Amino acid sequence: MAGRTSRFRFTRKESKLRELASASLMNKREETETAKQVLQKIVYITIATSSKGGIPWNTPCFCAYDSSYSFYWISHQDCVHSENIRKNSNVAIVAYDSTVPEGLGFGIYMRAKAGAVNDKKEIAKALSLLYKRKNRPIPDVDEFVGDTPRKVYKAVPSEVWVNDIGKKSEELKYLRLKISLK
Repeated sequence: MAGRTSRFRFTRKESKLRELASASLMNKREETETAKQVLQKIVYITIATSSKGGIPWNTPCFCAYDSSYSFYWISHQDCVHSENIRKNSNVAIVAYDSTVPEGLGFGIYMRAKAGAVNDKKEIAKALSLLYKRKNRPIPDVDEFVGDTPRKVYKAVPSEVWVNDIGKKSEELKYLRLKISLK
């Protein structure tokens, strides 16, 4: 079979693609671990909501999250973001470490569904997570149930990603690297 090349040999282009795919997978693992570390460190997320008419609103909220990376916060039910969530449960969330120097920041971006939590057991879980982060005594669940001014809210991410700058040929290119926190 002289002169024939093995069918398992890759062309230069295929080898480069395999190399990029392998680097991307390693990047994804590293980015996922970095995202988890940032979420452990920071205590605020920024929640973007919009009114039924599409008027945007951003709000920083103290948060905690569970093992499934559902995010919890407490807000007054008459706040703009709370009213927006009642009318439109689609939210965007960003979490980032604002303490690092320019150019070294790392952001985690999410699309999520959000809403007030009404189940007492879940409210108790959320309060435990939130107040453990604050290192303060946990308030009574009944302070957040029924016709009370403050509510516990929950956001469940449907998509999570980090931004990265990659190279395509000799040009820098923005990359949106989807990750899974679970």
